[in-house]
Amino acid sequence: MKRLLLVSLMLTLAGAAAPKADDTLYAQARSYYTQAWQMSPIVATNIGVHDYDTQLGSYSAAAYAARIASAENALKSLHSLTRSALSKEAAYDDEIYESSLKATLLSLQTEQNWRHNPSLYTQLASNALFTLIKRDFAPLEVRMKDAIAREQAIPQLLKDGAANITTVDATTAQIEDADIKGSVVFFSTVVPQAFSSAENSDLQGQLKTSNDAVIAAIKDFQTAMENGPFAHPSGTFAIGAKDFAARLALQELTPISLADYERAGVAALAQTKAQFIA
Repeated sequence: MKRLLLVSLMLTLAGAAAPKADDTLYAQARSYYTQAWQMSPIVATNIGVHDYDTQLGSYSAAAYAARIASAENALKSLHSLTRSALSKEAAYDDEIYESSLKATLLSLQTEQNWRHNPSLYTQLASNALFTLIKRDFAPLEVRMKDAIAREQAIPQLLKDGAANITTVDATTAQIEDADIKGSVVFFSTVVPQAFSSAENSDLQGQLKTSNDAVIAAIKDFQTAMENGPFAHPSGTFAIGAKDFAARLALQELTPISLADYERAGVAALAQTKAQFIA
């Protein structure tokens, strides 16, 4: 999500005097992120793009395949660019953009959290509403209508999630069972409170109906997970040194060994522990 924000900001950098290669780079990025935001409206709302606030997006296996294909095609187009012709500023943006695309593919294609992390779907449901609640970017009743529209799509999101999940390791199962229960609390308390000051009784009725349906859908999802992958955990949450190193390289955009990264982490942990004890 942070990378989406970085790239959305970089899209404003291209000026009239920019080299032709720069224009091509920014046009490609605009095209990809416009499509990405259409596919993932929750992300769009979070970064301040409000064209899709009534939408939730699709999270079926086919929809994830479409996200992967979109990133692969964008990466292919980026590699066809004459990068030596980029301005210095655009060359930095090019590196950020490429890293973002590769990180997306690593997450969706290699790690496949969408097949192994059930709370991904309840977190999507919660964030679909939280992104509408946390900022006053529009009048309350407008955001309330958007929230109702999104809530009406959440039961299908959770059905798709239940169909996508294959295996869950024991550690993840324990953590995510608690996360899913937390989503019930969020919709039971936070969502009604957020819109309690709206005086439109018709909207209040619609919100109660859609919110009750979401809570029921989350409980059904929880039951499906508890009777399925949580009851028979398998695999491990560890992604392995190779994939972790790849993610680290994409995150830092500078060479760093796993040993150096571990040393820095251990040192930071010791310093934090000492400060906590003090």
